[in-house]
Amino acid sequence: MFGAYFPDWLIFAIVTILIAIATRIAFGVAGRAEAIPFPLFTCLAVGILVAGVIDLLWLGR
Repeated sequence: MFGAYFPDWLIFAIVTILIAIATRIAFGVAGRAEAIPFPLFTCLAVGILVAGVIDLLWLGR
C-alpha cells in the first residue's frame, strides 16, 4: 500500500490517536465522560487496544 519500508508503527500511532479521540467523544455523548477515572489514560488505553487488534488483523502477525 505505502511501499515495503513504510513504518507500521506510524500507522499504529495515528490510528491510536484517532480512536482515543473517538472514544472521548463517544463517552461525552453518552454522558459518561465525568464518570471515567483518568480520562486521558482510559481513552488512550482503549485506543491502543483497538489499534492493536486492527494492526494484528491487518498484518496477520
